[in-house]
This record gives sequence, C-alpha cells and structure tokens, in this order.
Amino acid sequence: MKIKIIFAVILSLHLTGISFAQPQTVFKKHLFLGTWQMDSEDLVFEEWSYVNDELYTGKTYFTNYNDTTIIEILRLCFIDNIFCYCTTVEGQNDGKEIVFELKHIENYGEKFTFENQEHDFPRKIIYEFSFNNTMTVTLEGTVECKNKQVNYNFSKIPSDNDIAIFTGKLIKEQFVNKGGRTVEEVFDYFFEIEETPYFIRFKNGEVSLKEIEECTDNNVRLKVFLRWGLWDSDDETHQSRIGRYVNVLEIVPLNCIE
Repeated sequence: MKIKIIFAVILSLHLTGISFAQPQTVFKKHLFLGTWQMDSEDLVFEEWSYVNDELYTGKTYFTNYNDTTIIEILRLCFIDNIFCYCTTVEGQNDGKEIVFELKHIENYGEKFTFENQEHDFPRKIIYEFSFNNTMTVTLEGTVECKNKQVNYNFSKIPSDNDIAIFTGKLIKEQFVNKGGRTVEEVFDYFFEIEETPYFIRFKNGEVSLKEIEECTDNNVRLKVFLRWGLWDSDDETHQSRIGRYVNVLEIVPLNCIE
C-alpha cells in the first residue's frame, strides 16, 4: 500500500496490531493512555482513552490554527483471543482496519514490537516508553523495494484521557530517606497497575489516607489519574522524589461491571 507524504509522519504511530508472544508476560497497555504530542514543528497528536480493561479507543490527528484533522481511528482490543492494535486510515486499505500483532515485549515490559509482514510500510512498529513520560516510535518496512527505518519522538501532555479504572494491588512501604535511614511511622503507598508501581500522591486526590490504609496489601479497583512529576513537593527548587504517580479519585467495587 502506498502511503502519501501527508500521512508519512502520522502513520508512524499506528499501523499496528498486538498478540502475546509470551502469554505469561503482562502487557502494560495502560502506558498508551493519554495524549502524546510529536516532537516536531507539526502539531501532531496521538490520543488514547480507556473504555474498559479489554478495550482502549484512540485517534491520530493534527491541528492547524483552529482546525483539527483526524487521520486515524484506533482501538486496542482482543480479536480471536489475540490482543490487537487496529487502525482505520482515511483513504487507505479500502476503509478496512489494518491489524499488526505484538511479537516481542522487552525492557521490563515497556518496549513493544508489532509486526505485519504482509504490509509494505511499515511492516514493523516499535513503541518504547520511557520513565519520564516520553515515547519513541520506530517504523521499519519497505518503500519502493528498499528497506526504510524512521524514528519519531513524543512527549505526553496532561489530559483527561489519563483517568481510568484499574484493578491492582495497594502496597504499603516503610519510608527510607536519602541517607538510607528508615523513618519510623512514615510510610509510602503505591498502586501496582499491570506490574508497574505508581506512587500514591494524596494531594489533589479524592480518597483519604485512611481509606487507602484499609485496603493495603490487597487487590483493589481504583479510579485514578495517571501522572508524572514531583512526589513530595510542588516546588521544583526543593528536593523531591520524582516519577510516575497517581491521584486516587474513587475506590470502585471489585465486582463492578462497566
């Protein structure tokens, strides 16, 4: 399939599908959630929203002044028990979805290689997520009988698409300061999503420490806002731990059906 130049940058994100090469490996699909902006002069975005545990929907678009043009409609879902990344591109493939399968999971579950060897370009798409809320997408395939590889970088920007409901484990850990000294009666709390621990930051959350304390060391279902930044302070001039964290918005019953 020939891809027009106008789509070359956009299609770097999406022509992918997913299957588990190793069933025992947890696929950290929640890493896709949110709004990602391409690091380029063009205002190109990839946006993913949570529907339920087995379905995410997304789109690719670019903006020009006050106009927004949608390039692709996306979904992460199961097809015949295979987890797939599907895309429908305007004017391509007779309007049919293009599906690629996940072949490899690497880098502690945060690097994904998707393949569709029947497609010309890309045949392989590699998504790699970084700790600081950035994402690199590498395209590999054939253009006019020549091998081609293209890399694109993205940064996550805050959006309501970072809000989702997850089932995971609440973990309580003794606080240890920079000097390695355990501080008595001070604890950190983490919510583990698909084997990824997120620090629970209570400021701006809607669930109290007491409510979290009652659920520690158990599997729970929480509505959370996925974030990245300072854990202990809002002031960047002060020392603070930094990384992935959540604000807990609601404790959802485990038997809740969405």
